[in-house]
Amino acid sequence: MPSPVLHRRLRLLTLVAMSLTWPRWDAADRLCAQQIQVRAFQIQQGVDSDVADEEPDDAENPRPQEQNFFIEEANFENWIWQGAATTVDAGRDRLQTLLDIELSDVSRTCQLDDAQRKKLLLAGRLDIQRFLDRYQRLRRKFLKIRSDQNAMNAFWGEMSPLQQEIQGGLFGNGSLFRGVISKTLSAEQNQQFEAASLERRMYRMRAKLELLLVAADEGLALRAEQRDRLQELCQANLKPPRRSSPYDTHVVMYQLSRIPDDQLSPILNAPQLKFWKGSMAQFGINGGMVNFLKSNGVWPDGLDAPEEPQPGVDQPAADPQESR
Repeated sequence: MPSPVLHRRLRLLTLVAMSLTWPRWDAADRLCAQQIQVRAFQIQQGVDSDVADEEPDDAENPRPQEQNFFIEEANFENWIWQGAATTVDAGRDRLQTLLDIELSDVSRTCQLDDAQRKKLLLAGRLDIQRFLDRYQRLRRKFLKIRSDQNAMNAFWGEMSPLQQEIQGGLFGNGSLFRGVISKTLSAEQNQQFEAASLERRMYRMRAKLELLLVAADEGLALRAEQRDRLQELCQANLKPPRRSSPYDTHVVMYQLSRIPDDQLSPILNAPQLKFWKGSMAQFGINGGMVNFLKSNGVWPDGLDAPEEPQPGVDQPAADPQESR
């Protein structure tokens, strides 16, 4: 039996530990309660306080994972749908709406007949179902591991392909919809489709350029004549990405960073040229980023890769405006 003094200490520590386990306390308090309970047991066993207070060796005694880690299901929906939907039903409706818009554009451009339209509609619906099947498998896995922080750390990369498809569109290169277009349309219709697709990508690229030049103008303080000449020069040096994606801005900025000084110097004075080059320097693309953009079907046709790509697999951050 413990001595009267130890008995009082044991009783006091136990009462404190019990009070700290009440629901109103947070995780830190519950951890403190666990420590107090352990110390109470040590006192009962006669363990010296100096020995009991020693820090454990993390290698031999790894700390347990935080027990209150938990991610709500709504977060998963937001990550996948990028704020465009909050449930799978809403997401399915959103994808069907995008398919209707895509099909309407192709039909208007290429004057589809009923048989062609039905084939494209079926292919688009299969693309949607294929995406939703992958979404459901990923969602089931998320629900199993959402309270496991270590497992979730490894899970982020598995969501990335689905996020990119939502951001870049389900019906682009590599989709069943695009494959059926190339096989179903006549040669003349395919030419019409490709011309319209190129025009849309050129339009988006020019819009990106406009925004970037507006932002650069704050530091360059351009005259109207300089602004017009710089915009004309930039447009002459730009190739559109192979498809629209959240990384359009990176493709445009990289190409702007490659414009030679001897083309810029007749337009910009020395301080402006220095500011321009400093702003563009961050968009030097290494070999890993080139491979990433190419593998995602974004790299423009006819655009040369860096001559001496450095190793690495850096993934550029998606343009936040694309997910709005």
